[in-house]
Amino acid sequence: GVDTSILNGAGDQRLFATLVGDLLSPCGEPVSVQVCVERNAACSRCRPAARYLARLVAAGADRAEIRELYRARYDDDAVQEIPIDDAPVRGSLVGAPITIVEFSDFECPFCGRVNPTMDQIQEEYGNDVRIVWMNNPLPFHQNAGPAANAALEAFDQGGNDKFWAMHAKLFENQRALTRVNLESYAQELGLNMAQFRAALDNNEHGDAIEAQQALARQF
Repeated sequence: GVDTSILNGAGDQRLFATLVGDLLSPCGEPVSVQVCVERNAACSRCRPAARYLARLVAAGADRAEIRELYRARYDDDAVQEIPIDDAPVRGSLVGAPITIVEFSDFECPFCGRVNPTMDQIQEEYGNDVRIVWMNNPLPFHQNAGPAANAALEAFDQGGNDKFWAMHAKLFENQRALTRVNLESYAQELGLNMAQFRAALDNNEHGDAIEAQQALARQF
């Protein structure tokens, strides 16, 4: 089965059930996603596809949008380009043959579990890989949006070094992401506090965060 605990109420459950029952499996068999999940344990694509549909439903996308995003993602002929010019990067800034784009949420405990893997990849492959951060704060994490704003303000003030330092603090303290906490971390990093407070007060990086979330919904 597929964990649907992120779905919000009966309406989300019904929409999810309709989608997995209607959309074709991404593994090439002429069956629905639901049938593939239930009957084809060997398929490596069906369960991730079902989880992807659940995330889209939970994020509030409507049926038509979800269908379009699903087809864009699982059409083998589709090639997606992700603009990363203004995003925080670690690893080689130019020339890396492999780029990993990570869409994540500072308050999400499951997202936090990815960090050791990312660290290991960076350590093992060095300049052959670059890791690009994109914000995707989930709507049911009330502190994730302000944390994303705080991280991008650190990036604005101090580039990649300050961003990744803030990134580390936020993930190390996922249960302490209130406004007071965020200001404390900014002060520890030596950020300009007047600018930092204004950025949070005015949701200064909100447009950038929303643009990154829109990208995340395409995948």
